Amino acid sequence: MLGIKADPADRATRQSAAQEMAQRLGCIIVLKGHQTVISDGMETFVNETGNVALATAGTGDVLAGLIAGFVAQFFKPSLGSGARQVTAMHRGGLTLLDCARLAVHVHGLAGDRWAESCGHAGMLATDLLDEIPGAIAAVRASTVHSHPSAGSGVGGGKGNR
Repeated sequence: MLGIKADPADRATRQSAAQEMAQRLGCIIVLKGHQTVISDGMETFVNETGNVALATAGTGDVLAGLIAGFVAQFFKPSLGSGARQVTAMHRGGLTLLDCARLAVHVHGLAGDRWAESCGHAGMLATDLLDEIPGAIAAVRASTVHSHPSAGSGVGGGKGNR
């Protein structure tokens, strides 16, 4: 339907599928699931936070809200081009890809925090919401002077560049 060859449901081709979809649609793709994949078509990352408790109704809506909130708070577009470009980081903000990575990381971390105290079954989306402030505080505490593009800092995960 989208004209991509890789299957986003196949674990072996999820990264390729996300990259192809992002290139085809010209946007950031987040393939939620075990090891959520985030891609802008040029860079692709696999998130390492989260667990099976997140496979419940409404948690994707929570993730969408986190992404939108981080974009509203932290997104700064790069200005100019080539050697004269001023990047989002230099403007004191994040790129759209970094906002998505940060949101996915916080979402997974909130799920991990809930599972530590309640187990891996029975989570409601509202339970996840309760864990988000603590997850954000934990990320802030661990990355005081880091940026999402710096290795496993904010946003975590493995990158394919």
